[in-house]
Amino acid sequence: MNSLRKTPLALVFIFVILSCSEDTQKTSINDLSEYARNYIKMNMGGASQNSMALSSQGNPVNSSFQRLFNSANGLAGGRTAGDSTSSSSDTTIINNPWVSCAVITTTTNDDGSITTLYDYGDGCEEGSADYKYFMFGNYSYTYKNTSENIGSLFKESYLYKWQANDYGGKYYYNNDTTEWHSKGTSDCSGESQYDTDNQTYSGSYTYNFDSQYSWDTIEYAYKGHGKSSYSEKQYVVEMNTSEYSNNSNYYKTEVLEPLVSRYDCNRSSGGINTFCAVFFYVSGREFIRYKQDGKEGSFEINYGDGSCNNVITVIENGKSVDIDLSDRAVVY
Repeated sequence: MNSLRKTPLALVFIFVILSCSEDTQKTSINDLSEYARNYIKMNMGGASQNSMALSSQGNPVNSSFQRLFNSANGLAGGRTAGDSTSSSSDTTIINNPWVSCAVITTTTNDDGSITTLYDYGDGCEEGSADYKYFMFGNYSYTYKNTSENIGSLFKESYLYKWQANDYGGKYYYNNDTTEWHSKGTSDCSGESQYDTDNQTYSGSYTYNFDSQYSWDTIEYAYKGHGKSSYSEKQYVVEMNTSEYSNNSNYYKTEVLEPLVSRYDCNRSSGGINTFCAVFFYVSGREFIRYKQDGKEGSFEINYGDGSCNNVITVIENGKSVDIDLSDRAVVY
């Protein structure tokens, strides 16, 4: 899938990770178990609740959203002929391109979707010159999108599916060999629309993923499903269940009440109007179960009443702890 070179201003919020800090009262996050603290830092410390993405579903959703706005604004995506033929181009890449050893097959399916398969068979050397490694197995992705324009209204629908069958490889470094494998599937489908007269947009998508990975002796697995929606005002995780495991350890999450992020949350400080993205959810509830280092437990996160204050409440073992996520000392 080609990436688009131009991104409308309206999309900046999708990709920019902003943070801010101000003097806040210290919280009692240390009253929580180390596993609850680790989960909060892993998911909220310096990371955004990416508006249009969840796990591997981010790429098709963001690509569709960009394409929707680009179409409405008459922008052309991808490289132009001048990019490839100008005298300033990198002739090394053009004259000696990276060639995959996989057998690549592209098929148009009955429903109009297109599947591209990369098949390494029993294995082959990938790369060029001194930069080579051994690859095996196969993976594929299937994509379809349709669009229509009715007056000022632009619409798009899409579906994306990824599948891997014992796809992996071997890397060689300092006479050591590290082998990795992956298998599983993920899919995403959704629709979005943009009204240029009213400057409003909306959309929703569903997703499923179930993938397993191994790197040397470490095994990872990701699985879950859910639905999210968005508009020019907010982003909502309507439902989601997910499991992230590492060997015998895991975190399992379930959305109990829809998780909501508001785009109008902002603050100014020091007399200078500075946008500060409240990139955490402002309302909703999430339940987490975990098994780490042979210990099991659970806790709940209440993201608030909709106010733009970055304060969440974590309930664990009957104890309720308020945490101000804008206090960098707490989440880092």
